[in-house]
Amino acid sequence: MAGTATVKAGALVLAAVILLLHALPYANAALTQVTVTLNDPNGLPPPGPPFSFSDTVSVGPGKEIFAGNPTNIGSSNILLNNEYADAQPNNRIVLGLEAGAGTNTGYGTGASYLFSNFGFSSLSVVTGVTISLDNINGVALGSQVVLGNDSIRVFVDTLTIPAFEAACHGVQCGTITLDLLVSQVPEPVSYAVLAIGLGALLIRRRLV
Repeated sequence: MAGTATVKAGALVLAAVILLLHALPYANAALTQVTVTLNDPNGLPPPGPPFSFSDTVSVGPGKEIFAGNPTNIGSSNILLNNEYADAQPNNRIVLGLEAGAGTNTGYGTGASYLFSNFGFSSLSVVTGVTISLDNINGVALGSQVVLGNDSIRVFVDTLTIPAFEAACHGVQCGTITLDLLVSQVPEPVSYAVLAIGLGALLIRRRLV
């Protein structure tokens, strides 16, 4: 009977701990910061000297990086008029691109944007990404869009931008939208509650 009571008590303690962990208040994590790196190992126009420019930006209203703005990428004279990076607090990043060589971007083989060092309003990690394309072809998850360890790389060397857009002043432009899938990491208080619950269970077993 004592053993049965101990098992029941342990089950009740564990259930209470699980319920308490689920009841802890978590705010929806919002993207607050990201590092953007534009890298071309073959340079412009290919072949040319390789380059790499990087900026860590805070997420706010409007586009964080665009041609001519005072970021390292924006002031590099690399971006065309309709190229930009727009990070949004709803965990979305919009990458604007413009055709620079026929229907291609004109970047060299292996050129890419790397998004990394994500910051959120609460402790969180990126666990996945979905993509949406507007007037851009040849981009697929797992090939041109690669999820890494706390990073997402978008290759921009082989994609095509087929249509001329009036909104882009009659040139070929399009967007790649990255919607981040985010999982929150339990706060230290969660682990403390779990430890207390397990400790209570061990004490109960020793006393019985």
